[in-house]
Formats: sequence, C-alpha cells, structure tokens
Amino acid sequence: MAPRTAKERRARNKKITLIGWSAAVCLGFAMLIPNAFVCVGTRNASACFKSYEAPRGPELPWCGDAMGWFTFPSRAPWTHHHATYRAEELRIRIAMGQYENAVIGQPNRTARELAAKRVEEAETIIKTGSQRLAFEELGPAIGAPDPAQDALLAGDRDTLLRRAKEWGEWHKRLHTLQSALIEGDFPKALDIAKHYATYDPREEDLRSALGGILCLGGETKRAIELLELQQNDRASRRYAAMSRGWGDVRTAIVACAALGNVTPPPRPASSEAGQDDRREARASLRLRAEAAHDHRFADAQQNAEQLLSNALPEGARAPIFAALIASGYKAPPDKLVELCRAHAEDGEPPLLDLGSVNVLSWMDVPSARPIVTGPVFRKAGESLVEIAKSLEPIDIGKPALFTAAGAMFIEGARAFVRAADTENAVAMLNAAWEITRTDDATRALAEGIARYASGDALGARDVLFRVSIESVPTELRAAVLTLRAEVSGKDTRPLRDEAKKAYDVAKQSRSAALIAWARRVRFWAAPDTEPPAPGSVSTLDPMAGRFTLWPNLGYSNRTVTWKAEDDTRLEILGKNLSIWSAARFASDNDKRAYRYAFMRHRGDMPDALVPYLSVASEIAGDGGDPEVWLDAVMATDAPRFSMRVYTWARAQTARFRGDTKNFTLWNDRFKTLAKFAGDPDRAELARFLGI
Repeated sequence: MAPRTAKERRARNKKITLIGWSAAVCLGFAMLIPNAFVCVGTRNASACFKSYEAPRGPELPWCGDAMGWFTFPSRAPWTHHHATYRAEELRIRIAMGQYENAVIGQPNRTARELAAKRVEEAETIIKTGSQRLAFEELGPAIGAPDPAQDALLAGDRDTLLRRAKEWGEWHKRLHTLQSALIEGDFPKALDIAKHYATYDPREEDLRSALGGILCLGGETKRAIELLELQQNDRASRRYAAMSRGWGDVRTAIVACAALGNVTPPPRPASSEAGQDDRREARASLRLRAEAAHDHRFADAQQNAEQLLSNALPEGARAPIFAALIASGYKAPPDKLVELCRAHAEDGEPPLLDLGSVNVLSWMDVPSARPIVTGPVFRKAGESLVEIAKSLEPIDIGKPALFTAAGAMFIEGARAFVRAADTENAVAMLNAAWEITRTDDATRALAEGIARYASGDALGARDVLFRVSIESVPTELRAAVLTLRAEVSGKDTRPLRDEAKKAYDVAKQSRSAALIAWARRVRFWAAPDTEPPAPGSVSTLDPMAGRFTLWPNLGYSNRTVTWKAEDDTRLEILGKNLSIWSAARFASDNDKRAYRYAFMRHRGDMPDALVPYLSVASEIAGDGGDPEVWLDAVMATDAPRFSMRVYTWARAQTARFRGDTKNFTLWNDRFKTLAKFAGDPDRAELARFLGI
C-alpha cells in the first residue's frame, strides 16, 4: 500500500536506501573476495616458484597448494578468466620445474624420464586449453611446454630419441638425428633419417643431414636427390638478398657418388646466387673418386697440380700434395720441390707445421680444408723419402723433399688421431722424427697429444713424464708441463704439484692461450688456487646478464683467439673462475642455486674441454648424476665441436673422476664415430655431418 503522508514516504525511501547500500556493500565484498583469493594465490605461487632457484634442499618445493586459492574464484564470472589462467600456469610451471629439477636441481636420469612425460602432459593441457605461447603471471616469462625443445636445451637425448618420429619442426628433427649419432647408434640414425626423408623437407641443414646419413647407409640415389636440390637451390636463389655457397654440398655429392659407385650429377648450370666456394677441399676427393676413369683422373691430377702451383689457404697444401703423390703422379724432383713449396710471399704458412698444442686441433679438420686419411699420407711420405734418397747429396732439392716427407708423416699422424688409431699415429710421428731435426721435448709433446687425442691418456702420461725439459724454450716447456699435468692423475684429478708447476712456467711465456689452459688445469687440480667470488649465491641475481654473473670469454666466436700475455681476457678469466670457485666451495644447497644460475650463462665452453667439464661435474652435488648434469652443461655448446670431440671429452672426464662404467660407454661411442672419420670412403661425409 502506497504511503499517504510525506513522513511515510521519507521512511520508505530511507529503508530502500539502506537496503540498496547493504546490497552494494555485500556485492562489493562478494566481488572483492574472489579477487583477493586470486591475489593471494598469485603471490604464494610466485614466491614458491622463485624458491626453485634459491638455495634449498634436494626436494623440490611443492607449489600445488596454491591451486586452492584459484578454485573458488574460477566459479565467479568476474574472476573466472584470471583464476583459470593462473591455475593453468600453475600446473605448467610445476611440470617444467620438475623437469628442470631432474636436470639441474638433483640430476637423475630416471627422474628426468618421468618429468619429461609430465612435460608432455603439460603440452596437452595447453593445446586443449588456452593455447598460450608464454606464461608470465606467476614468475619470469617462460615459453609453453615443448618436450622436444626442452629436451634439446637440457641435452636430453633419451627424450629426443624416444619420440623421434613424432617431431615436426626441422630443428628438432636435426638434433634428434645428431643425438642418435652421438649415441653411436648409426642404425637408429638411419631408420629415423629414412622416416624424415619421406616428407621431402626443404630446410637446408636438415636436408644436408638426411643426405649424409642416407648416403652412409647405402641409400645413394635418395641421398643424391636430396643434396642435388640443395646444391641447385643455393646456386640459383637468394633469400633476403643473401646467398650461401654450395661447395660443401657439392663435395658431399661427389663423395656420396664415389661411395655408391655412381656418376655424380652435373654442377649447377649457372651460379647466380651462391658460389662453389671450396674447390681446394674437393681436389683430393676427385683424385680418389676418378681413379678408375683414365680421362677424368688425368683432369683431376692436372687440377691438383694447378692448385699446388699457386698460393693455397692454410692447411690445404699438404693433403692435396699427399693425394697427388699417392695417386701415382710422376714428375721430376725439381717439379715436386716446386709443388710442395709453400708460397710464403703470399702469406701461406709453411708446409711442415706441428700445429697448435690445442688437443682439439689434432682431432678435427676445418670444413674448408681437404681431407686425406692416414694411409694416403703414409704412402706419399714413403714415396718422397725414396725419391729424396735417390738424389745426389749435393742436390739442392734433397732437403726440401725430406722436409715434405716429414710433413706428410706428421699430417698422417693427425689423420690417424682422427681415426682414434694410436699405434699408427705414433708410428707416423716416429717416421717423421727419422728425417726431421726435432728436439726430444717437441717429439714428446707431439706424441703426448697424439696419444691423448686418440684416447690413450695413460700412454700420453708415460711419454710426457719420461722427457727432460729443463733446457727447452719457455713456451715449449709450458706446453709439455701443462699437458703432462692434465693427464697426470690416471683416474683422478691432476696431481697438484704438477699443475702448479705448469702454471708457474706458463706465466713466464708470451702466450695467453697457454696461460689460460694452465690456469684451468691448476684450478681443476687445486681448487684453493682461485679465490671464490665475494658474497654468497643468495646475494647473486640469477637473472643477471652473462657479463655480470659469469663473465663471458667469447668462446662462442671461434674466430676470436688469445693474444700475448697482456691479453685483457686473462683478467676476465680470473673473474669467471672465481664464480666457479665459489660454486665448488659452496654447500650442496648453495651448489644447487649455482647450477640454476649457470644454466642461464651457457655458451662459453673453452677448448680446454676436459678441465672445464671436470670442474663442472664437481658441482653436480651430493647424489646428483654428473652425466645428466654434463648433458645439460654441453647442450648449447655441442654444435661448436664435432661429435667425436664431444664423445672423447665425455670419456676422458669420466675417466678422470674414476667412473669406469661411463668411461667405457663414451669411449665406445668415440671409437664408433672415429671409424667413420678414418674410412677413406666415408671421411668426407663424416665431416659433412659433423662426426
């Protein structure tokens, strides 16, 4: 009944106002409570995830309790979106955190396998849910779960190979093929390659890998089809106004055709884009491939002779000359002297060169250089020795031919090192010493490198400890002492006194490379020689740039080399090692935080691989599997090294920490891959594949 008086109307309006305000307040509280729940859940989850990378125990903190804060808000229309998205992100970050914990926090192969399956489940959640590409509401931005990409970054070959035929993106397929090769399982690599080839991929790097593997597996026709398309495409098309040379692909095609005993397809009719940029690398291959065809063989000999008559890039003359001599090439001694002469006036380095004391330089051949196997160098060296001996003592060409023969034997030793053939490598060095004037220290250093690089660390140790080096030049003495220190420990870390002595001598040299190498060996043997960085891991920002936390030395750029003893990077090396030192001396809980921080600073692995990896394995933590941890440590740097170097370094690292089981495993893989590099019919393709 409507009010009749003004007083009744005012009372009614007041009552309505009170009811309205009460309803508004209640509605406001009703809307605020779900939002408050979302805020609390977000705060708790963020704090929990942040603790993953902080100093903590082996158990991963459980962040799932935050899910309860999102359940109620997900039912309210005004908070449904925010709550469900955060709940989804919570599940994703938990799955990703468990995988990272199995790789970094508490490295364990079984846990890594289980966690990888949870990442696969998380990927399904995203694909059927929000389909987001990134998550950034509960912590630093991370990408959506991607089992293959995450496995790639963790060096998890098990996961890549378990689902090898399911991956779609080309780079995932490429890394899966490389994983099979690193495992030494060529039949598996061939099976996967056949599957990928059915899709006729157009991505260059994947197509190259498929062509190389199929050719090694006897699928010559299909392999050449893949490589020929790539060759012709590079020669005719530019992408974003850029072109890419096709010389490496042409070399692979010729090597594949020779292996399959078929005629290679023609060169591109025209090169409007990429050019044939590696003619020198193909000269020795042509001599072998055309041996059965008289006319083409004569052309190959003439081509090699023409190349040798002019200046050549570093490292090209010796293999081309060896291949020419071993092919039965006949010429007067004075002509041979002219062909083996390095054109120093044009900047070409000398033919006889013992090379770098860097062990890795004896294990790999740069992609632009010709490849010749050990038996070819041996045949060429023996032929030159016979010719030189037949000359009169006063003949001016006699010393030059002996020098050339010595160069053939030394290069042959390197070739046998690449094949992991220690016995023949040492025999070639001994043949070189018989005709070259080389001091005992240099001989011991060369033999030590040859033995160590081919897998015989104990043999290298024996040779280096027998030689007297008291009166040799400082740099040579430093190199001998440093290599001797590195292998001095048999199945343990280097002997402390040996490592300190090597560094003391290296500091007196003018080589920053030697100083850096010796300092790493000393740090490996005697951790206390490098003072830890001040402060604790708790004071370090794990998200800091690489130059802030782990100073970068620039190894990712292979063209950067060390200079003299005043190289400014030696100071940076000291800062870098101080972080490593802090990690080595830290408690297990702090080591875990350092491992997480290090994963953000990968990509700077030095050529002194064994000292580096040995130190890295020491921060795997109590109960952590160093093999799983080293898989992750090497993941981003692996493409910079050949697969043989990768497996060799892992084998030697396992040896020096006394892990016989993993040493045998990795050494077997190393020997398997070395067989490809030592096979004259397969060596070119092995290098093309990065083996």
